Amino acid sequence: MNAPLIDLGAQFHARHDRELIALGHRFGAALAYANTQTDLLPEDMPVDDEFAAIDAATVPIMTVVDEIMDAWAYTPAGYAVQSKVSMWAYGV
Repeated sequence: MNAPLIDLGAQFHARHDRELIALGHRFGAALAYANTQTDLLPEDMPVDDEFAAIDAATVPIMTVVDEIMDAWAYTPAGYAVQSKVSMWAYGV
């Protein structure tokens, strides 16, 4: 009787972490986009404008980071996504 409950729990955790892994892919895409946008900034741009442009380019990343860090990880793959994102967010 307990075996199906364990299987259901494992299925839930795997399904949940698939969503977390998908968020990890969104993070990678948002990071690549932001890097492209910041690489295109002119060299002679005023510092205040440069900071504003970098902030604007990182908004999509921070949205995904918040979603990932608010989620629970249940599998090693889910923990790996959160670890990668937290290292990026904290500059490690």
